[in-house]
Amino acid sequence: MRWFNLSLLFGAAALVAAEDLDDDDAPRETTVFNGKKVPPMLELTPDNWEKEHKASKYLVVKHYR
Repeated sequence: MRWFNLSLLFGAAALVAAEDLDDDDAPRETTVFNGKKVPPMLELTPDNWEKEHKASKYLVVKHYR
């Protein structure tokens, strides 16, 4: 019985810890690297894939979900 209670407790703690903490509505700002302004990294989604794929000749995708 104790193991069951502990597993419920740790399962609930894992769900709380796994919550998304990013605020997707916040605008992303440019950063400065070696004195040059760098735009934020582009986030590819299935919705914007076609538009971004056609926007340039070269596109490197590191991770795509």
